[in-house]
This record gives sequence, C-alpha cells and structure tokens, in this order.
Amino acid sequence: MRMVFYQHLSYDHLSHHLKHCFAYCALFPKNYEIDVKTLIHQWIANGFIELSNKSACIEDIGIEYFMDLCWRSFFQNVKRDGFRNIQSCTMHDLMHDLATLVAGKEISIMNSKEKSVDERVRHVKLDFRLDSSDIIPVVLSIPKKLRSFILPHQEFYDHDAIRIFSNFKQLRVCGMQDCRMTEVSSSIESLKHLRYLDVSKNSEIKALSNSITNLQNLQVLNVSGCQYLKELPEDIKNLSNLRHLYCHNCYSLTRMPRGLGQLTLLQTLTWFVVAKHSSISKNVGGLDELNSLYNLNGSLQIRNLGFVKNGKVNPNLEKLLLQSLVLVSSRYGDARGDVNGDSEEMALQNLRPNSNLKELKVYQYGGRSFPSWLSSLTNLVHILLVRCSSCKHLPAMDQICSLRKLEIGGLDDLEYIEIEGQGTSFFPSLKHLIIKYCPKLMGWQKKRDDSTAKLAQFTFLSQFICHNCPKLSWIPQFPSLDEALELNNVSLQLVQEIFTPSISSSSTVPPFSQLKTLMFSQLAVESLQPYGLQNLTSLEKLAIFDCRNLKSLPQEMRSLTSLRKLHVYGCNSCQVTLSIYY
Repeated sequence: MRMVFYQHLSYDHLSHHLKHCFAYCALFPKNYEIDVKTLIHQWIANGFIELSNKSACIEDIGIEYFMDLCWRSFFQNVKRDGFRNIQSCTMHDLMHDLATLVAGKEISIMNSKEKSVDERVRHVKLDFRLDSSDIIPVVLSIPKKLRSFILPHQEFYDHDAIRIFSNFKQLRVCGMQDCRMTEVSSSIESLKHLRYLDVSKNSEIKALSNSITNLQNLQVLNVSGCQYLKELPEDIKNLSNLRHLYCHNCYSLTRMPRGLGQLTLLQTLTWFVVAKHSSISKNVGGLDELNSLYNLNGSLQIRNLGFVKNGKVNPNLEKLLLQSLVLVSSRYGDARGDVNGDSEEMALQNLRPNSNLKELKVYQYGGRSFPSWLSSLTNLVHILLVRCSSCKHLPAMDQICSLRKLEIGGLDDLEYIEIEGQGTSFFPSLKHLIIKYCPKLMGWQKKRDDSTAKLAQFTFLSQFICHNCPKLSWIPQFPSLDEALELNNVSLQLVQEIFTPSISSSSTVPPFSQLKTLMFSQLAVESLQPYGLQNLTSLEKLAIFDCRNLKSLPQEMRSLTSLRKLHVYGCNSCQVTLSIYY
C-alpha cells in the first residue's frame, strides 16, 4: 500500500499533459513492450503534447515528455538502437495498475465477455479476436465519441464492420494492424479528425483507396508489411499534414506517386521505390521528389536504383539529415540484364548523402567500384555491402574513425580490400567485422610487408566472422578479440595466421584469452592442438561442425574452465557427436 501511495503521489505532481500521456498507457496490456515512437505518435494524435514554442518540433517535445516520465520511473527497461535512439520500454505492473486507476472510464480494454462500453470511454483496444458473427454488435456497442480504436490481430476481414467505423466521427487514432484486410473502405474519408492510421501487415491489401487523401489532418500513415501493395494513393500530395509515411517491406510496391515532394512536413519516409519505366507515366514520381523533403530524417531506403536511366539522378541528399541510408539496386527477382553497371556507378555517385550519416547499406549494386564520397562519411558507425557481385575493390575506409561495424558479403569479384594511408588510426573504433561469400578474396591488401602487418591491427575488434572465403590467406591481427570468432570454409593458412601471434607483438597476454565464443566449421584440420585452446580460459561456447578430417579432441580442452556449451557435429574421422551444456 505504501508503494501505491508514493506512486500516486508522483502522479499528482505531474503536469496536466503528462498525466494524460501516462494514463493513455493503460491502453497497452501488462508486460507489453511499448514501441516508443508509436506511443509518441498516438500522444500527438490525441492532442496530449503541448507546444509552448510554435517553431519547436512536436516529436522532440514528445521525447521530452517520455524522458520526463522515465526519470520519474513511470517506464522501465528502456531499449535504444545502435544510434542511441529510444526504441521501446515496458511498464512495471504496479505502474500499469496506477495508469488504469487514473484513466478511469476513459480507457477500456474490451474482453470477449463485455456486451457494452461506458459512454465516457474515449480510447478502446480489443484484447480478443472477433468472430464474423459478433464484430458488428461489438463495434455498434462502442461510444460514437471515441478518440482511439485499436483492433487486435484477426483471422478474417469483415468489410461491413470496418465501414461502421465511419460512425466514430471524432476518431484520432485507428490501428488495424494484421487484420487480414483486403482493402480500406472508402468510407474512411468521413473520419475528418483522423491523425494516425495503421493498416500495416495486411498483406492482402493491393491498393489504397484514393479517399484516404481526403483525410486532411492525417499525420501518420503506416502501410509497412503490406506485401502485395502495388502503389500508394495517386493524390497523396493532398495529405498536407502528413509527417510520417511508413511503407517498408512493401515488396510489390512498383513506384512512388508524383507530388510526394509537396509533403514538406514529412519527417519519415522509410522506402522510396524507383519506377522501372518512370518516363512513361505522368503520375510517377522520380527521385527528384526528395529535393523538397528538407525535414526527412531517420532511415530512408531507396529501391530499384538500377532502373535510373543513364545514371541521371539529381536528388540532393546532402540536405537531408538522415541517420541511415539503404540503397538497393534492383528488386529481388529482376534480371540483372535490365540494369547497367556504368549507369549504376553514375547514379550512386550522384546520391552523395549528408556527412552526418551514421549507417550505409548497399545491396545488389552492379558497379565495379564504389563512389569516392564513401570515404568522406567520417561519422559512419555501420557499413554493409551485400551482393555487389561486380565490385573489384573497395574505397579506403580505415580512416573512418567512428566505424564500429563492417559487413561484406557476396562480393564475387573482390580479390583485395585496398587500404590507403595506414597508420596508428587504422580502424580505431571497429568492433565487429563480418566477411561472407567472397570466393576470390585473397588478402586484406595486395602488397604486404612486416611493417604493414604491424601497423594494420584491429586494436579494439571484439567479433570476427568469416564464412566461405576459401582463398583468404591473410588478415590484420585482432589482439583484443573477446566476443566471438567464427571461421567457416576458410583456408588452413588463414587459421594458422590468426592463431599465430605476430613476432613483433609485445603483449604478454595469451591470444584470445578473453574470447567467449569460438566456432570452427568446414575446416580441413586434423587436429586442434596447434591452435592453443589451453589459452582460451574465458571461452564459454565452442562449436565444431563438419570438420571431416578432425581425428580427435585435444587434451588441452580440459583447461577450458569457463566452458558452458560444447557442440561437435559432422566430424566423421573424430567419431564424436555431442552437445553438452554445463
């Protein structure tokens, strides 16, 4: 009781707007992991955020509200992404009880036994799946002055029931995620006050009714995961108050509507799809639509870059304060014959992003080299290059001082990772290095000498994963590896190179003495004895798969005092198959 009293006392000291924000959280069930961005969008849609300064960003004020409530312990288990952005949180059961108490009759989480809803209710969430026979009676039982309505995952779609939603003339928030909808009823245009609409994960929706564009107050539209959605509403430019358009994982989306660039308040645009024949239709928006979207931030993925004809692309991405840029050259399933490598190189060169970019991912790029601007993105934290099958060399990346994770995969023609200007700042922050499916890769650099090897060390590397690079014979050493080492289908020369410390090394600490996870797979080793297993005193997990020439496990394994998991499979000569958990 004393705990409840102090919690209620903390609530009493909140401002009027914070009280509304906290009470609204009663709409989420106990132990639910709340997506903070979604929560703030719904706070804004319901008018809970107060702007004291008209020039301020309302989403930033929402973050301040959230952090204020966090500081007062109304939320817990706050998770952040790799860029330190807040992602999710939970509420303690006692806090959830308090939110339910102070929300009173304004919020209702309806269960299957409830036949009616109090007229004072303004926010409703169903916590049960509806049968087609009872959805209409349930909807009709809800007060007409509803502000928020959230449907659970459904196994069916009832068009008549969804049409009845148009009775909720005051509705601000409508969540119909994963409801097996085949369309959004045109009657939705009658919801003049609607600010938040989520129809994501309704994979059977193929098109959105153009009537959605009559929702002049709409701020958030989420169609992510609508896998068969082919196009966005033609008159989307009419949504003049739209601030967030989530359309990622819409793999059938073939184009963007012309006029998208008129949505100057837009902060979030998760995907931009380049049309294959953009010059044929006047209703297709090209990449130049991005030139007017000065407020875009967060993550942007540009798809079908290979369809840009003759590399003619002129969006000024340098003005956009993006954190993450993802470039996908051609749609999965499209023939590579439809795209031109030289054209792709020119297009990518013209897509220079802002120097504050934190993450760059490139998929299916057909050019032979990457643009020169990549080396100048000195604030990058993560670089991922996948299925760039024609690429023969990479630009210098060792001087990107903030780079923490580098992933390379499916670069079929890559023979060497060229390094320029080596010195004491060689990848000074790199923690994770992952190289996969590079069949021609032979070494980190073409010319190697002892002085080069000494300077080129991954001083702070924690994880090295190398899969299916059978010709790779040399890579700079990583004396501080402590998280994981995975070697799959690589040469014995590379294995020997990794486990043999440099003669010039002055460290008295045995190599890999802090390593937690070690995996060998598809290696032609007969014995593990040369690899100093006795030094791996911190090793917690050891996995050995498909090493068919391995004859036995060494006696040195007895010194692995920290080992908790041991897996041995497919080592025919060893005749040992086991999984042990300590």
